[in-house]
Amino acid sequence: MGSFLDYQKTIEYVKALYSGTAIKVYYYTAYPATGTRTYSLDGKHKFYTFLKKGLKFEVRKKKLKRINVFDEHGEAIQEKGNMDVEITIDAVHFLKKYDTAVLFSGIQIFWR
Repeated sequence: MGSFLDYQKTIEYVKALYSGTAIKVYYYTAYPATGTRTYSLDGKHKFYTFLKKGLKFEVRKKKLKRINVFDEHGEAIQEKGNMDVEITIDAVHFLKKYDTAVLFSGIQIFWR
């Protein structure tokens, strides 16, 4: 919505808020498949690299699922990138390794 999150400051804030001595950050995202956009996706991939190498995030990503849908206007393609299953699996898998889990969620809205 025109606002950006400073990831480094957010990590420090959460760490201080919960008196954290160790913190592991996971970033979950779905991205468009190559060839499905008229614009370059290089910026997104550079951002993921920054999160991994610069901030030491664990980046979990997958391609958006493309689904053909039909309605009164005809056929269209809907993209879905739900990451809820991946987040749940990781949360349960690492359950004994953390005392507190903090989840952030964001939504991007694209107007046509």
